[in-house]
Amino acid sequence: RIGSSDQLSPDFSSTMTGYQIIKGLTGKNSDAWHKSDNDISLFRTAEVYLNYAEAKAELGTLTQTDLDNTITKIRARVGMPALNLAAANANPDPYLEAAETGYPNVSGSNKGIILEIRRERTIELFDEGFRYDDLMRWKEGKAFEKQFKGMYVPALDPVKKFVILDLNGNGVSDAQDVCVYDGTTAPTAATYPELGSITVFLKLGENLSLANGVNGGDIIVHDINTKPRSWNENRDYLYPIPQDQITLYGGRIQQNPNW
Repeated sequence: RIGSSDQLSPDFSSTMTGYQIIKGLTGKNSDAWHKSDNDISLFRTAEVYLNYAEAKAELGTLTQTDLDNTITKIRARVGMPALNLAAANANPDPYLEAAETGYPNVSGSNKGIILEIRRERTIELFDEGFRYDDLMRWKEGKAFEKQFKGMYVPALDPVKKFVILDLNGNGVSDAQDVCVYDGTTAPTAATYPELGSITVFLKLGENLSLANGVNGGDIIVHDINTKPRSWNENRDYLYPIPQDQITLYGGRIQQNPNW
């Protein structure tokens, strides 16, 4: 955190996935709902670069020079290699093509680079309020039906009924680590010395859910097997128009399709 060298484990009361959001994180002196000294970016250069590159890619007029003047500058800021237009289009990333993890609707000769630009946009503008509008523009509303997953958690010990997540990778159970357990009460270091100084204990099925239960797996957020979500491709890209507005304009405004 700003002004501190303390290492903290993820706050599972704030993150449902186990991945703690640190974008815009302040110092501890700003830990209050009504206080922040952070500037708010209303419109920044990276967004302009991303908008420009995406528009030219969709129009089929994107060049390597365009990429070098936009996406490459964003990637260079964090030491990532430049994007190569020809290479991206010759070998589209299978992960970005897949229905489960990517954008299966993208096609055409610029498919590879469009997918890469979408990846860059997702990373660069994360947690800045763009995602919904991006999915609407890309006609990827079906993404809302997919299972939302978090970090991977190994299987719980079948005898001890817990697993330790060594989140800082130092091989020692300390205050930065987390214990996931199954049962009515959390295990203690008095019974299991290997728990060390762990202070965060998460009860399986109550504080978090795993894809395979005690056998581990990704953290599951809003289980679609028990609470499925539905997206109507013929309706949900547009909001319904309030009936009072239709009445006010004497029928000159028509309701959006299928609402």
